[in-house]
Amino acid sequence: MQNQEEVDDFFYRSEQIIAQFQKVEAFERITSEIDRCHAKYLNEYILVLNQLQYHKVLEWIENNACRVKNVSQNWGHLAASSNFDWK
Repeated sequence: MQNQEEVDDFFYRSEQIIAQFQKVEAFERITSEIDRCHAKYLNEYILVLNQLQYHKVLEWIENNACRVKNVSQNWGHLAASSNFDWK
């Protein structure tokens, strides 16, 4: 079972990071924390990355897909919101 308070706290911290830092720095800070989170929170934590709309998220998804046991539609939404360009 997930601790909703922990998830909510992460969302709050991430929103503060997004407001304070430029996209690259915010991405690095947020993904650093997501990389350390327990796998049971991963499907929820990634929702924050949608706000960045940053192409580097696709590479991050590829590197972290192995952590997911049950892939939710959150992953598809995240990929779609990441402004990829297929170059």
